[in-house]
Amino acid sequence: MRWFLAFLVLSIPVAFVVGRETSPSTTQTAPRTTRTAPTTHAYTIRGGDIVHVPTTATRCEASYEGNVPNFFCSRDPEGRHQVVFYNDAVLVFRVGDPDHPHVFRWKP
Repeated sequence: MRWFLAFLVLSIPVAFVVGRETSPSTTQTAPRTTRTAPTTHAYTIRGGDIVHVPTTATRCEASYEGNVPNFFCSRDPEGRHQVVFYNDAVLVFRVGDPDHPHVFRWKP
């Protein structure tokens, strides 16, 4: 009786592993969940145009400040930072604190 009980205790985990490894759901490759490569689009926007990017929950608006064109982006719903793109710099500041931006300069 002891041998039978020992055999039963040892054979249950072995049967589980063998059954799991030979199951059709694990031997087949899982279906791909990645998206196909997105197509590239280029859009021209003008002052007052608003762009929504749902995948990043971002809302951007083309506008003018002091007759200088800029592209103002923020998270929708409201996030922690806002970003303004100028033709020679990018300003990043906390929401409600536009007087202390982090300025990143570039040459177009």
